Amino acid sequence: MKKATTLLLLALFLITGINSCKKETTTHNPADDYKVTVFNNQSGNPSADALQAQIVNTKDNYQINIYGSFLGNNSPDQINTVTYHKDGNDTLVDLILDPTTHKLQTAFTEVNGVKQRWVIKHEYIPGNDSAIIISVYDYDWTANTSVLKFQSRFETHNGVRTETPIYSSFKTNDLFGVGAIAAGLVVAEAAFYGTGIGFLGTAAGAALVGAAGTVVAVGAAVAVITAAVAVVTSSSANASELTPGNNPLPTNTPTNNPTTGNNNPTPNLPPSPCSGVNITFTQGMDSQGSIAINLPTGGTAPYMYALGFPLNFQASQFFIGAHANGSYQLTVKDANGCTASKVAILHHAPVLDSVTDFEGNVYHTIAIGNHVWTQENLRSTIYSDGTPIPQVEDSLLWGQLTTPGWCNIYHNPGNTAVYGKMYNWYVGADPHNACPVGWHVATAADYNELFNDLGGSANAYTGITSVDSFAAKFSGYRYPNLNCSFVQAGNWACYWTSNEQDAANGVHYILHYLTDNSATDYWLKTAGMSLRCVKN
Repeated sequence: MKKATTLLLLALFLITGINSCKKETTTHNPADDYKVTVFNNQSGNPSADALQAQIVNTKDNYQINIYGSFLGNNSPDQINTVTYHKDGNDTLVDLILDPTTHKLQTAFTEVNGVKQRWVIKHEYIPGNDSAIIISVYDYDWTANTSVLKFQSRFETHNGVRTETPIYSSFKTNDLFGVGAIAAGLVVAEAAFYGTGIGFLGTAAGAALVGAAGTVVAVGAAVAVITAAVAVVTSSSANASELTPGNNPLPTNTPTNNPTTGNNNPTPNLPPSPCSGVNITFTQGMDSQGSIAINLPTGGTAPYMYALGFPLNFQASQFFIGAHANGSYQLTVKDANGCTASKVAILHHAPVLDSVTDFEGNVYHTIAIGNHVWTQENLRSTIYSDGTPIPQVEDSLLWGQLTTPGWCNIYHNPGNTAVYGKMYNWYVGADPHNACPVGWHVATAADYNELFNDLGGSANAYTGITSVDSFAAKFSGYRYPNLNCSFVQAGNWACYWTSNEQDAANGVHYILHYLTDNSATDYWLKTAGMSLRCVKN
């Protein structure tokens, strides 16, 4: 049987199946509303890409035109393009199929013959039939150039569909924002998922929205196109054959495929720089309801972080506040604008024991192996015996210190709640004891035992960064020179120990956020780093 006609009949079956779900007051056969005509090649070109068939709905007054190639006997062969038009509506919807996979590749619309700027592209994942990347481009039809505006990955696992945005250059106040894109993707989603006809039934009001806010295509029409395209891309069609005919071509219907040549934007849609980028991350909530996004991998640092929608990105991975248990949308964006988003169900971590320093600062504590650690960086400005720790913000003075000193990170007291204070080595080694009574600044031996308790240096990274464990804070460090600048915030977690390497250098522990590795090292005692406390 000829593939095109077989698939068309099955398409008709699916389409009528949609309407058969509607309640009728009288006996009615929905198939009577459709007229299906299959055409031989009447273009005069033996290798034509021309009109193969037309489906007309006489009840709802719309038509689907199917274009493609022909066999040597002029009967339809491969389908290349599907177009949709509703009588009395000024919009034509064009769907271009991939010539190799025969799946939906590109979708765009025309209004009163003018092609609209937004073009949707579909990229199928090799070896993964459950995933697709859908991109939205701003297309210049005069210059045949395009700019990527939005990209998202759709995937199914065990029957559950998920969407992960992986690139967006839209601003939160852009007229054609993510919400409008999500509506327009009804076309792409349903065509990809085939059985998405039922899904479309609940989204009949969805629309593609142009830059001027004009509604250019309604979801009810998309449902019909989806049914046809889903069947076209099927490899298991089984139905009786419709005989192609030489009937006159429909009035005002283009004979040749209207999406060929410069009318086909597909070759001019460059791949996104994020197509091969897979950003992953973990997340957690502490006992007070603060949320942390941890361990981003993939993409290009530095990362930005957003909680909820609209996407208001910030440099900090922490969202401080008494958030309730529930579902939260978490998003990470890399330096190139590539994003990864997920909806995670978060719960408050168990309430932990705490300890209070001389100044009244309260620290949550966690038992790891045979030691009890504070879960926050030290933020005290007073030793446990009441002796003040000198504050030194001035860069010139800081670089010359041979005595204890602390500063605010980036000279901003607002950073203290998350990152604590920054200290030179002399504070941690001072016998006045910067930690609460009964506690001490962690030693190199304490950190070595911490690594072993968390599975060894090769496996400790997750436990060290987890909000339910050591909960490292990536506050960076203050450089030990005359500039004394703050660097690597968000990328490195640097902790002084109370141990001395030599007269000029102290021992510190450093966690490299980007490379998932850690090391015990030493540096000039004038460097600024964080401190953690261990119970005696």
